[in-house]
This record gives sequence, structure tokens and C-alpha cells, in this order.
Amino acid sequence: MPNTKSYLERFVGGAVNEGYTIARAPNKVVAQLLDEWRFSYDAADEGTRNGSQRTDCHDASWKKVRTYSATLLQQGVPEQQTIMWYRAHFTIPKRAEHLALWFGEVDGDSTVYVNGEEVCTSAKRRRPFAVDVTRAIRVGDNVVAVRVDHHETTELYLGGIIRPVFLVETAAAVKPIETKPESTPASTKATNRRSGRR
Repeated sequence: MPNTKSYLERFVGGAVNEGYTIARAPNKVVAQLLDEWRFSYDAADEGTRNGSQRTDCHDASWKKVRTYSATLLQQGVPEQQTIMWYRAHFTIPKRAEHLALWFGEVDGDSTVYVNGEEVCTSAKRRRPFAVDVTRAIRVGDNVVAVRVDHHETTELYLGGIIRPVFLVETAAAVKPIETKPESTPASTKATNRRSGRR
């Protein structure tokens, strides 16, 4: 099928290529975060004020959802064009000179927090990105929280964290990511207009 290769390159090629680049020597993958995260919608956008990014956030009532092995719809979570929050724990046995979290793909503008500290804001829709988390990490248990703005859709109509997340020990600090919002594809704008979305 002539379009299969270009389709795969477009939707998964970037994650594969950039994942290989950051994971290869002299860098080293320390951990892959679990597929299952705590998840909650935040229609009033009060999560930051209420402490959804904090380590002591009471998230026991949040749903448990898989991020990369199943879509939210496949898990019975209806889509909402609103703010999403994700939370997960990971453990490191010792400190390293440089540590980064690598996100294979987040569909929507995202803000990443580690142990309550904001470490990056990414407007890179559907593209892998890495963020230096060295100063925010501590030995033992760590909490990562991600706020995702899902008010607009992309071609996949998914939203949220949809690829694996890795903790990587890097030979040097990763460069800060660009935060300039990317333009919304014309096809998505047209779809939003037809559906009454903005």
C-alpha cells in the first residue's frame, strides 16, 4: 500500500527516531514510566490553584487510565474538549548529573510538573519532547503531573498523553524546548468550525 510508509512516518516516525536518539549511548534509559496514570478532567481549569501538580494532591478519586496502550474512548472515558490532568509516580535509586523526562507524544499544549515544580511548558502538538528534570528529582519516590489543554483537536482526535514516557540519564543537560504555539492545521480548524468548536 503506497501510503502506509508515509502514514507511519508521519504519526510514529518522529517518536521512534527521536526516542532512539535520546536513548542511545552515552545516554541511558533509567526507567519507563508505567502505562497507567491517574487522570481527571478539569472543566473549570482550577487544577493548578487546587494543587493538582503538588506531591500531596489527593488523587485517589481520579480515574486510572492507560496512556499509550489504549485510547480514552476505548477505556470508556468520553471525550471532553477541556483541560486534562495526569499524575504518575516513579522511583530512582540515586541521583545523576543530568536527568530528563522524554515524552513520546502529548496531544495538546502541556505543562509538566515534577514534585510540584513546573519544569516545562510545551506547545509542540504531537511531537516528542524532552525536559531537564535534574533539579526537581529526588532519590526515592517522585511525582510527575501533566496538565494538557485539549480545547482543540488534531487529526487523531485523541488528546492527552498517547506515547510512552521515559526517564533518561543524559550526558549533558537537554536544551529547553521551544514554547511557541504551533498553528492549528487547516483541516482541524475546518472541523472545529463545523462542530461549533473554537
